[in-house]
Amino acid sequence: MKMGVGTRVVFSIFLLLVIGVCGIIIFAALGGFPEENMMELFRGFTETNFRFIWLGAAAIMLVVAVCLLFFGIRHRETAPETILLHALADGSVSISIGAMQELIGRYLNTVKGIVPQHIEIRPLSERNIRVNLYLTVRPDISIPDLTKQITGEVREYIMKYSGVNASYVEIKVQPMGGNQQPSFR
Repeated sequence: MKMGVGTRVVFSIFLLLVIGVCGIIIFAALGGFPEENMMELFRGFTETNFRFIWLGAAAIMLVVAVCLLFFGIRHRETAPETILLHALADGSVSISIGAMQELIGRYLNTVKGIVPQHIEIRPLSERNIRVNLYLTVRPDISIPDLTKQITGEVREYIMKYSGVNASYVEIKVQPMGGNQQPSFR
């Protein structure tokens, strides 16, 4: 998963702070600071009014570290690319979403008075899909009659040529525009 700009900035600043703290610890461990200065630093953390500032800085670093620890774990679900027709012990048979869109597009191109704009297909289960059709309809066509006809015929056409059940067919009538070209993707 790619980082967004904001996440990259926070991550970079956090890493620079961690590198700086690690550098100071290594330098102090090798005797780079006099012992008196180290004791003063320790007292500055525990015995002065600045301890609340150090506490706040440490809490912020802890929260950022925990958030960055889990960055990228959540995976986005990808849409299935195929519809499973049969799953057998020795293999499976499936049909691609693109092939189903072409199949439905062939049927829609035979219907007079409509222009298919977009076809969405979502597999629901084995041999079962949901179809969303985006169509424009000529003004002189009765939309209720036409959509009822298309819904039934799309189900039959899909079942006849692919063996897949279209359990839900939704038709969304789009406004008539200029020269609209069909889009099946």
